[in-house]
Amino acid sequence: MDQSELARRYGVKPKDITIVEDLGVLYKGAEEDAAEFNRLIDEAVRGKHDDERWIEELDREFDVQEFITYMASQMILGNMDWPHQNIRFWRHRKYGSGRADGRWHMAMGDSDLGFGSLAGPEDDLFRRVALRNAPASRLLMTLLGTDMGRERFARTVLDLLDGDLGSEPCERGLERMHDLLAPEMRRHCDRWRKPSAHADWEREVDVMRRFARERERHVREQIARFLNSKAA
Repeated sequence: MDQSELARRYGVKPKDITIVEDLGVLYKGAEEDAAEFNRLIDEAVRGKHDDERWIEELDREFDVQEFITYMASQMILGNMDWPHQNIRFWRHRKYGSGRADGRWHMAMGDSDLGFGSLAGPEDDLFRRVALRNAPASRLLMTLLGTDMGRERFARTVLDLLDGDLGSEPCERGLERMHDLLAPEMRRHCDRWRKPSAHADWEREVDVMRRFARERERHVREQIARFLNSKAA
């Protein structure tokens, strides 16, 4: 997900797009945009937060709902190689239509070390994000320090769990992918030896099955516990 792909999707010029990644470093684009991004994060964290007015002001610079949805999705998916890396914010430097509106947006991706790859369905991503001193963590924790931010985040997490990231849709999607790949996997293993044998692949799929089946229950428990602690 680079400048060229974003430009293709949104009908703009690559040279007008800036991408900031990981701990707030410039990936592509203008240095002044990266400096502005980090200034906005610092101001958001240090600023005076009176819920609705502050979030409305922040929404002029960041797509707040998109950011909340992105963070909630990665946390539900259990991405263990994130948010201090494998994260990108982007903006179109000129004010156009749609997502090319001058605000900072999220580029979803690099989630391959989730879904049970490095941790089980019981792992607490809320605690992980809270402990990371990364721009995304700092901004989310600041939002969760307000009543409105907590309400929006909780509603977004629960909507995702009631929708495409709930147990049943994830299990169905996983089985569709398994059934599509299964006829080719023996030849793939014989040719590339990664995984070394078909049985090894099936064991890894079983890890993902457990994650898909159990993750929703744990996330619902974790968000209730986490938000209660923030509200106290």
